[in-house]
Amino acid sequence: MAYKKSIDWYISRELRPVAKKLEKWINKRGTPKVKVLVTRNKLYIKAPYYAKFQDKGVKGVSGGSSLAGYKYGKRGAPPPAAFARYTTDISEQFAISRSIYQKGFKAKKYIDKGIGHFAPQVTKAITRGGTKYIKTEIMPEPGIHKVNI
Repeated sequence: MAYKKSIDWYISRELRPVAKKLEKWINKRGTPKVKVLVTRNKLYIKAPYYAKFQDKGVKGVSGGSSLAGYKYGKRGAPPPAAFARYTTDISEQFAISRSIYQKGFKAKKYIDKGIGHFAPQVTKAITRGGTKYIKTEIMPEPGIHKVNI
């Protein structure tokens, strides 16, 4: 008797292309370096620590809002060096840092939007994986008649 593959194997196989599309979609709109991984029959989003702040926003000390309650406080402003890729002028880096500390920054919601955008495709991939499992691993058993699903 041949080795049977689990339903997780079939679902994972169907989810991988959807995960790659979701990863590309998120990286195009938000933080690069986000990875969408498929483990068994689940999708995981692996992102740098600061992605949650970009996704949900951060409230400044004198304004702004955050969807998750993140705010600047006792720890102070973000490090000016974090803005070195936008400008080489040190005084501009300090100005950007101070402005973000005061006003905060708006939520981008790119992870939530990506999950919402790809939810139907994830559902279809799980359904396809389950259907292929039934057709391949369960139906061909002797004594069971093959049925089109």
